[in-house]
Amino acid sequence: MFKKLIVSHALRRRVSWAIAAVLILPFIFFFQASSRPTPGTVAGEIFGKSISRDTFNEYYRMAAAQLESQLGGELPEALRPMLIQSTWDWLLMLEEAKRRKIHVSDEQVRQMIRQETMFQENGQFSPARYRDLVTSSGSSPQAFEDRLRQQLLVEALIQQVRNAVIITDEDVKAAYAASHEQLKAQMVVIPSAAFRSQAESALTDADFQASYDKDKNSFRIPEQFSVEYAGATREQLTAKATGADAAAIKEQVDKQLTALGLDLQENLDDRMAFDEIVKTRALIRQTAGPFSVEGPWNETVPDSAILVAARDLSEGEMSEVIRGESGVYVARVTKRIESRLPPLEEVRGQVTQRLIEENSRELAREAAEAFHRMLMKELEAGKRFEEIAASGTNLSMMLIAFTRSQTIEPLGAAPQVNAAAFETPLGEVTAPLEAPKGYVIFKPQERIPADMAMYETEAPITREQVQTQRQGEYWQQWIGALRQRAKLKSYVGEEQPA
Repeated sequence: MFKKLIVSHALRRRVSWAIAAVLILPFIFFFQASSRPTPGTVAGEIFGKSISRDTFNEYYRMAAAQLESQLGGELPEALRPMLIQSTWDWLLMLEEAKRRKIHVSDEQVRQMIRQETMFQENGQFSPARYRDLVTSSGSSPQAFEDRLRQQLLVEALIQQVRNAVIITDEDVKAAYAASHEQLKAQMVVIPSAAFRSQAESALTDADFQASYDKDKNSFRIPEQFSVEYAGATREQLTAKATGADAAAIKEQVDKQLTALGLDLQENLDDRMAFDEIVKTRALIRQTAGPFSVEGPWNETVPDSAILVAARDLSEGEMSEVIRGESGVYVARVTKRIESRLPPLEEVRGQVTQRLIEENSRELAREAAEAFHRMLMKELEAGKRFEEIAASGTNLSMMLIAFTRSQTIEPLGAAPQVNAAAFETPLGEVTAPLEAPKGYVIFKPQERIPADMAMYETEAPITREQVQTQRQGEYWQQWIGALRQRAKLKSYVGEEQPA
């Protein structure tokens, strides 16, 4: 998944929007006491106003923790510049909301707090629990409410930006027609798999060594860690609950998790050891690992928040109280294994597969280009497309109809290939187009108009898709203009902020 995030601009835009738009209440709550002041340093400037490194780091860590929780692992270095930019975007939006005089009333803040289940008892807001939880997090009600007010200001601004995008019925109908229009085309596929045997038989010892030396770090085994953890999951407590209905059971479980979190925090404040906490609280000890510190992680723990909290701890060190989506825990790192670079012989199988994949793809490209040159000459001589294709080797020809978004089975998902085919005039031939499973050449024959019979039924889905796309496009334009207007200056490098 991380690789897809890095290479896909669309995914990166969606992640960037999510980070900038929502620093949700639990992250505001649990990061109130996490700041590590760095007085006297400046992270950058917006609208001519200096932003301290301390302020920037606070929002950066909230955004990073939120994204890591969603993805279930540590952020790849390639995403950190995007995260830095998204943090600046959040600060920019906060300042812009103030400049627009967007107002959030005390009642709006109180209402959001009252609705949060972690602050409720028996389905009702508990002022005492609210004060206790906020105080136990190392903050104060005033500081917490100030952060929450900022969140609501940014959300109100984002809503104004979204509302600026108007989608008409004509827009929806045009988008539906375009997405359901089909292109009938003759297609020649030159699959990479057809050249695997040839690629493998040509490998030499020098090839193995050169491939290994070219990118040794891709074979590096990251630092790993193993953990033991104890606590309670929402699922376990729900199974034991005795409430009359789902709402009552949820309330009971929320109360138990909150109480456990406070109990564990009290034990940590008393500097109790992990073993002592497990015994005192009658918790079940679980072990898991080893895990790469870089992720992504499998499902051998009930909540990725456990690994997020533990991955930076020293061997034998215990975490703070971990409040994850699935429950409340405390964890301890039992072992750390240093990163190492395995020798060629240990990873020879991986090198072999990489070389076969690279070389078979290159052979397919050469074959596709050679066939395309021959195809164009033969077409000029008056031969038919299908006649020429039938004479080729390591390729297959078929007549196919597909939409702009449809996966063409012999090729794998390749939207750019579909787009190139649709852009080619009828009767003309495309250049060789690269797809996940090889190369393809199209000769479009006919455009088949969309069948609108299901339009009324599917229009709501199409409207949502169009709105999401248009809002994303408008967001990119809007935030870019805001950065320029604010004369954003960032002194934060691409390294992870402190």
